[in-house]
Amino acid sequence: MHTRTAPAGRVALGGGLGAIVVIVFLLVILMAPRPARADDLDDAMASYIHAIREHDPYGVLRLLSTDRPWRFFSYRAGTSNVVTTTSFTYAETQQEFLMKQGLYFAFFVGTDAYRYSDRMSHYPLSAWTRSMNSYRLPAYVGTSFVNWTQEDGRWVIQTIADDSP
Repeated sequence: MHTRTAPAGRVALGGGLGAIVVIVFLLVILMAPRPARADDLDDAMASYIHAIREHDPYGVLRLLSTDRPWRFFSYRAGTSNVVTTTSFTYAETQQEFLMKQGLYFAFFVGTDAYRYSDRMSHYPLSAWTRSMNSYRLPAYVGTSFVNWTQEDGRWVIQTIADDSP
């Protein structure tokens, strides 16, 4: 009986190539973005509340996608009627924060009748009800919720909704 063997150089190359494939495969697995953990979402929401309370636009920007727009829903107070629905990109949000217009005013300045940052100051994370990837204040407070989505292993804001007088 005759057994065939590969030349020594070919065996070394084949074994070396196999090792390289295994190493590359392991690196891909280790470096791939990991799904965000559920408890990271609580941390993200707490960071959002803190950023609004502290009038920290950069804290809010850190929680937005740089690739996908997010939506802002404005409700008429005491109703479920949407007054406006607007999508914003990261760049548009950043520009409004830098110019202290629009969203900056809505989030951090407000009016004598209503300030979103005041609402956030009165309701810590424990007051919000979490359902999957969404946080909502109790109905008696009004319509206020924040929806989140995962992106590159972190939680980013998908929707912010609030009502005002």
